[in-house]
Amino acid sequence: MIPTPHLERDRFFRTARVYVDGAGSAEICRRIDFKQACGVALSSQGDLLSWEGKLDQARDKYEEALALRKEMGAAIDVAESQVSIAELSIEAEHSRDAAAAVREAMEVFRKQKLIEDEIWANAVLARALLAQGKSADAGKELDAAMGRGAKIQNEEARLKLALTAASIRAASSRRADQAGASNSLEAVLAQAKKHGFVGYQLEARLALGEIEMKSGQIAAGRARLRALENDARAKGFLLIARKAAAVSRRAQPEINLNTRAP
Repeated sequence: MIPTPHLERDRFFRTARVYVDGAGSAEICRRIDFKQACGVALSSQGDLLSWEGKLDQARDKYEEALALRKEMGAAIDVAESQVSIAELSIEAEHSRDAAAAVREAMEVFRKQKLIEDEIWANAVLARALLAQGKSADAGKELDAAMGRGAKIQNEEARLKLALTAASIRAASSRRADQAGASNSLEAVLAQAKKHGFVGYQLEARLALGEIEMKSGQIAAGRARLRALENDARAKGFLLIARKAAAVSRRAQPEINLNTRAP
């Protein structure tokens, strides 16, 4: 199942505490044979910690969930943990590790005919390839996912695909591709607002700010990114807040150069 920390962050935090902190520890879960629930709780905590920018702590939770699921022999749950760890690896700039893990998980989803999970893995693999500068390969993976996902009803899966597609187009140096990516992102933002996916709203705004910076719309981009940083920080999405600040800072030398007095 595609993880959804985007909806209501506080609700997920409370759920994680009920499953893990309320039971005392994951070890107690094992003793009372509540392993599956603990795996879900640990994974949810990993999602939350990742959004908070606590990547090392998030990895610990994901790894603990993975070990527990391997102990159970739950192949599908193991594959889900592998994809979550892969997403974290992309954030930590270890995209090669991410690609290998995702390919393995995709095979499990494919054999079990779990189309939505396979699409999720496809989108993560596309992101990993894009991070390695392999835009053509990323595009092929995304095309495969879009083909399988044409008729799916899961709104989060559709948003994830749309965001990944826009990111690939935005990586192009062609203005037409960047304009198309911006239009797609505006549509993603509208849908994310409609369905209450806070995380995807923030991600779409970040991608729009990056495109504006890349296309030379520095003032508009910085304004968008500053507002995003404040909103993301207020909502507890500190990873996105840090990204917004970093993108804005990268443009600072160019701004200083362009505004320097003759």
